[in-house]
Amino acid sequence: MPHKRKELKIEGPNLWYLVGLITSDGNLSLDGRHIDITSKDYEFLQSIKKLIGIENKIGVKYNSMRQKAFCIQMANRNFYDFLLGIGLTPRKSLTLTQIDVPKIYFHEFLRGLIDGDGGFIAQMAANSGI
Repeated sequence: MPHKRKELKIEGPNLWYLVGLITSDGNLSLDGRHIDITSKDYEFLQSIKKLIGIENKIGVKYNSMRQKAFCIQMANRNFYDFLLGIGLTPRKSLTLTQIDVPKIYFHEFLRGLIDGDGGFIAQMAANSGI
């Protein structure tokens, strides 16, 4: 008997904040259901777990420079499919083009992007006229 798919427990502004966070600091696995979020800030991931409503363990991993980071992983095929449907992909750093974010939630999405990457740099073209 197949497992019943879990419904998303997050919606509205919190959903789009999470989408922004996953876009910047997340990863869609190639297996079609696992989503990882990585951060150097353990307490930040604790707050994300609470936001999502999961009790998953926070893991530890190290990058190629032996710097410590923390990660949470969740398995939810419905949410994974939703992320694919709005434009996220596995190996997003190589394939990301456009994320379909409703205008009403763009600020929350942007806040998630900034919280994930820690900031941004704005550059204007020399001929932009601004």
